Amino acid sequence: MLGLALRAVRLITHGAARALDLSDPAHAGLYPAEGAVRWTDGHARVRLPAVPAAALVEIEVVNAVPRFEAPPPAPAMGRATLRVAG
Repeated sequence: MLGLALRAVRLITHGAARALDLSDPAHAGLYPAEGAVRWTDGHARVRLPAVPAAALVEIEVVNAVPRFEAPPPAPAMGRATLRVAG
């Protein structure tokens, strides 16, 4: 299953951007590189390094595969019987 085509993931701290190495085996759910792009399997996890301060994660997505997930089935309708005394 394909998810997103990632060109880059960058960590920005104190105004400086640092690109993460998407070939790092610590990441999960990424297919082998196709040129400058790595496709995710729809459930990818990218390991971020520890940073001493607040950081911004910038993800550059160049393509995506639409995926339809069926909604959960509606709850079964109960059956009620009304008895009238008489």
